[in-house]
Amino acid sequence: MNILRAQRFTLREARNFSKNTPHIEVAICRGDDVQSFDQEILKNDEYLKITLQVLPTSFPSTRIDESTVLDAGCLLIWYIFPGRWYEIGLFFDQRDVFLGHYINLIRPPTFGVTKWVVEDLYLDVWAPVVGPPMLLDENELDEAVTRGKLSVEEAVEVRELGHVMLARAAKHHWPQPLQKWSPELVSQLRLQRDLVGTV
Repeated sequence: MNILRAQRFTLREARNFSKNTPHIEVAICRGDDVQSFDQEILKNDEYLKITLQVLPTSFPSTRIDESTVLDAGCLLIWYIFPGRWYEIGLFFDQRDVFLGHYINLIRPPTFGVTKWVVEDLYLDVWAPVVGPPMLLDENELDEAVTRGKLSVEEAVEVRELGHVMLARAAKHHWPQPLQKWSPELVSQLRLQRDLVGTV
C-alpha cells in the first residue's frame, strides 16, 4: 500500500511543470473533426516520442467503458512510434490511479516544429486494469466507410490491426519502451531532456 501511495505522489509531482517546459500542439484529426491539445514533450527522437498531457477544464466527461470515465484533470502519458499505425496512452485519473492502456489506431503522424498531426482511424483498443481488453468505436469505423471517409479496403486493414493489438493487449505484449514504465520515469525523462537538450 505504501508503494502505491509513493507512486501516486510521484505522479502528482509530475503534474508540476514550468512555463519554460517544452510543449507541442498535437492536432487529432478524426474525419472532419479536429481537436488540438497542448502536451509536454518528455522524449523526442526518431524512434520514440513520449508526451505528458493533463486534460484541461474544458474537456467534457468521456466514458470509455462501463466503469471508466475520463474527466478534466486526468493525466495521460502518450507513447508515439514514428512510422507506426498506432500510439499507446497510459491513462490515470485525477487522483493519479492507473486506469489502463489506450491504443489509438492512426496513420503514421507528421511531426512539425510547432505542431504534430495525428490522423485517427476511428477504431481503438482499451485495456483496463481490471477486465479483458476491448475494441472501441467499431460503429464509428463503419460510419466512416458509409460517409466515404475511409474505403472498404482501408477499414478492413484497420479492423485487422485492431484485432492484432487486441490480442497483444490480452497477453500484455507491450512494446519494449512501455515495459520500462514507472512513475519515476517522468522525472528521469525530464532530467535527461533538459541536460541533453534533445527537444
